Amino acid sequence: MTVAYVKTRHQFGRPVGSFQAVKHKLADVATGVDLSQAASFAAFRDTSAPDAPVRAAVAKAYAGEAARPADVEALQLHGGIGFTLEYGLQFWLKRAMSLSAAYGTAREHRRSLAVRLLARETAR
Repeated sequence: MTVAYVKTRHQFGRPVGSFQAVKHKLADVATGVDLSQAASFAAFRDTSAPDAPVRAAVAKAYAGEAARPADVEALQLHGGIGFTLEYGLQFWLKRAMSLSAAYGTAREHRRSLAVRLLARETAR
């Protein structure tokens, strides 16, 4: 939705999406989203595998890390219109915040992952 919007909104006689700063923001967000999708697919590939909890923690950490910047950048790139009900972008930001509160932050998932992996290494 945001990519389509920055292609149609014009400023200084050019589409907003043609500005390098906007491109960099969108590229950073796309990278985070792609990484979280790859981690999620890996977590769902075989949920009965012995390392399934580790893959789930990695997926949760990546998704939690990618959600907030994606939501914030989308709201900023849409400007004031992003806060209106017609776009609904504020719902994604609120949803990411509530899911993080309910299921743990990316930092918490990384910490539990580190504890689990370090315990595995010391057991060897």
